[in-house]
Order: sequence, then structure tokens, then C-alpha cells
Amino acid sequence: MSLTPSAAFLLLVFVLFLYAMAAAIDFGSGAVWLWAELRGRTDVAALAMRYASPVWEVVNVFFILFAVGMVGFFPGAVPAVGTAMLVPGALGLGAIAVRSLAFVLRGASPPWAPRLFPWLVGISGLVAPLPFVTLFALLEGVGVRPGSGGLAVDLAALFLHPLTLFFMLTAVAAEIGMGALFLAFYARPAREPWAFDTLTRAATPALAVMALSLLAALIPLHALSPWAGSGVWLLFALAAAAQVAAVALAHARRPGPGLLAALAGGLAGLVAMAWAQLPWLVRGHLTLAATFTDPAMAGALTAVLGVGVVIVVPSAVYLSVLVLADARRAARAAPGDRAA
Repeated sequence: MSLTPSAAFLLLVFVLFLYAMAAAIDFGSGAVWLWAELRGRTDVAALAMRYASPVWEVVNVFFILFAVGMVGFFPGAVPAVGTAMLVPGALGLGAIAVRSLAFVLRGASPPWAPRLFPWLVGISGLVAPLPFVTLFALLEGVGVRPGSGGLAVDLAALFLHPLTLFFMLTAVAAEIGMGALFLAFYARPAREPWAFDTLTRAATPALAVMALSLLAALIPLHALSPWAGSGVWLLFALAAAAQVAAVALAHARRPGPGLLAALAGGLAGLVAMAWAQLPWLVRGHLTLAATFTDPAMAGALTAVLGVGVVIVVPSAVYLSVLVLADARRAARAAPGDRAA
């Protein structure tokens, strides 16, 4: 199977999209959980706990697929990009490790776990994506300069650059908005009308901030792109329209279609950003072709990633169906009628 560097890069972006969206919902549910505990909203906290507990390990599989694809498709970029992302990656993985430890502690059930658990899950979920999204700015050449034996990165310039801050704001808003929207979708079969109303109202402004910050980061960045005027701008327009639709649907208390619109907008925006970057891997420093693997390895890795996606995505969807079925069973077993 023959695969060009550009096609491999876009395939890798799709795998990244799967991880980013799954992580946004998962991490965002933890943030909503912490907010509910602070506000004394036991109904919302119970929904978040029932959702987050069975899925936290599944999300990390998408991250592994992306990491394997990045190293396998573009081994020539590992010394430069890997070194540049060493500190941000360590910070992000540390936050994920804290979150994983929280679930382990909850399973061990020490007496102090119920008080500490929401804090560990909520704060680590909010912090974890922030170092990772610096990768988007790094690939655009932010904070990168030629160094001895490769590329060097100025971490202060990378973390404090306006583009990086816009990506971080987008990540936090996407977490809260999509996490709240999914939990609202979950609240309906669980017959929690008060939680449903609260979650949809919370999702609306977060999704609006996500849309505005994403467009603020992407449109000026690619205004002078050589691909401007081609399909990339159509994708930007589709991303904007989908995000507006997500906000409107959340405001209209339709969490299911709203979540689908937010996912479609995220995919269109991410592909547009990747397409506009071609043929660069790190803009102005490394090209895709110069860092690409040999054709045999590319074909084998494509097959492996395809098998991984075919296995993991249906498994994640089926797990979500089981979670929703559990909500319906819990609602039927509860005394009284709480139908929304």
C-alpha cells in the first residue's frame, strides 16, 4: 500500500481528532464533576461519576495510536519534535497519571477518597490538555529556532505566544462544553430533568467560547497561506457553521445533535489547519517529505492504525451505549417518576 507524506499526515490528524474529542468529553466530565461537588449538585456529580468511571482508560488508547503513528510515519522528526515536546509532554502525562491514580484510589476506597477524588479528577482533567495543545503551535513554528544538531525550542515563547494561549482557551472551553453536553445527553435517559437543564445551560457559553477562540487562532494564522482560496477556506467555513449550530442546539436543549455538530466542527477545523500547513511538518523548518518513513513501513503502519481504529472506535461507542443503558436501568429502579 503506497501512501504519500501528505496523506499520512492527514490520516494522523484524523487519529488525533479521535483522541482530542474523546479526551475533551472525558476530561470535561471530570471538570463538571468538580463544579457539581463545589455547588452541592449531587445529581450532576452522580451523573459525571457514573459516566467517567468506566471510560477513563479507553480514551488513553487513542493517545497511544496517535503517538505510534507520529513516530512511525515521521521518524525523521522525532529528534526535533520529540525534544521540543519533552517538557510539555511530561507535564501532560503527569496530569494524566494523577487522574489515573485518582481512579485507582477510588477503587481502593480509602476513607478520604470521596472528598479528594473530585478534585484530583477535575483539576487534572483541566490541566492535562494544556501542555499537549502546544504541539499545534509548535508545528506552526512558534518558539522554534535552528539549534545545534536540529531544532531548539524556547519554552517561554512557546507557552506565552498568543496562538498557544488561544489553543489552550479552545481546549478548556471544548472540555467544559462537550463534557456538559454529553452529560446532558446522558441525563435524559437517567430521568434527571434538573441536571439536564443545568448542563445544557452550562454547555452553551462554553461552546460559544470554543468557537470564537478556535476561529481567532486559525483564521489569522492562515490568512496568507498558499492554500487560502482552495478547499481549506471551505473547511474553515464548515467548521464555523458547525460550531454555531452546536451553540444553537445546546441553547435549544438538544444535546445529542449539538454534540454531533461540535464534533463535526472540530474535525473540519482540525483538517483545515493541517491542510493549510502542507507540505510542512514544522512550518519553516521541517517538511513532511524530509521526515517521512520508507514506503513499506508506511503501508504496514497504515494497516495497523486502520485495525486499531476499527477496533477501538466501535468499542468506545458500544461502551457509551452500555453507559446509557445503565442510566435507564438506574432510572427505572429509582422510586418515583422523574421523567424529563
